[in-house]
Amino acid sequence: EGDIILSFNDQSIDLSSDLPHLVGRARPDTEARLEIVRDGERKHLDVTIGRLAEPESEQRVSSQTVPEPSRVGLQVEPLPENVRERLGTDGVRVTAVSGPAAEAGIRRGDVITRLNNREISSIEVFNTVVDELPPGRSVPVLILRGETPTFLPLRVPEE
Repeated sequence: EGDIILSFNDQSIDLSSDLPHLVGRARPDTEARLEIVRDGERKHLDVTIGRLAEPESEQRVSSQTVPEPSRVGLQVEPLPENVRERLGTDGVRVTAVSGPAAEAGIRRGDVITRLNNREISSIEVFNTVVDELPPGRSVPVLILRGETPTFLPLRVPEE
């Protein structure tokens, strides 16, 4: 978390959207070389490409689901205990996406673990953080898609 990936197998990563395509073309169980910036220092890492986990079957929506999309276009539900244990983190699961959240690339089923650099541990925390987001600015949101963490920029609409 927080590393900046500069290259994948000697291919430059200019946009964060470049990386998934390169990784997707790599065969599972093969080695890849990454150049990253971690804590301000350039480093090289050798990694083994894994297999993408199958998506978890859809579960019924909890009664605690936010009834209307938030001002950033998200409906969320509490993270079920079994998912929280499997992922080793707290967060909320996205049940519906529209507007700014859809434009940011957030999808139904994603797990939001951080929003505007604040940990999201419950729907109540999520709602509080959303209410405090600065209008007209982009804020970072950390999602887990499958078990892959990804930072996305979320543009908060003007009031």
